[in-house]
Amino acid sequence: KEDVERDHLTLMDLIFEEDSKSYFPMVQQSLDTAGEAFIAHYLKKKDGAGMFVCCFGKIAQDQKYGFPYSQIMFGEMTALYETAMLSMENRLILSNVLDSLMGGVGVFRVEGTCFIAEYLSEGFFDIVGTNKEIFMKTSGDFSRFIYGEDILKLHEDVDNCIVKGVHTIGEYRFIKPDSGFQWMKVHFSYFDRE
Repeated sequence: KEDVERDHLTLMDLIFEEDSKSYFPMVQQSLDTAGEAFIAHYLKKKDGAGMFVCCFGKIAQDQKYGFPYSQIMFGEMTALYETAMLSMENRLILSNVLDSLMGGVGVFRVEGTCFIAEYLSEGFFDIVGTNKEIFMKTSGDFSRFIYGEDILKLHEDVDNCIVKGVHTIGEYRFIKPDSGFQWMKVHFSYFDRE
């Protein structure tokens, strides 16, 4: 806090120079698409070292003065990112880290109109009120748990994410095993294994 006040630091002071040209267009594209931004990138620490973070942000309006400002929440993910870059022998470590995060994490393989789960964190099952055994009875197809009217929107959002290569945010009703449904906000990123 003292450094920010003394040196009048802004967000740009925390972005590495090599990332500065791509950072704001990436944020703006996400805001234009979904009204929110969910971006994974590096921030510069006080000592000049980098830390990998996942940031969630949106533009808000000051109620007293009426000017816009950014609300940004971020979590440091350096250890997770570095673990993910290691060999598959470290999958158990990565899984334990993901299970400790708020929310749920899933990795899906797209096969036509199906989204086949390759990995789901424990947090995912906690949110949707099911377990791995019940989920896998559907052949691990995530779309079978989406409320009928929302499936088309899910497919459109996934196609947009894959074709345009942009981070996409969508809201869908998830069918609960006991009855009824609950709304879920889902953040998509596309990774090409090739």
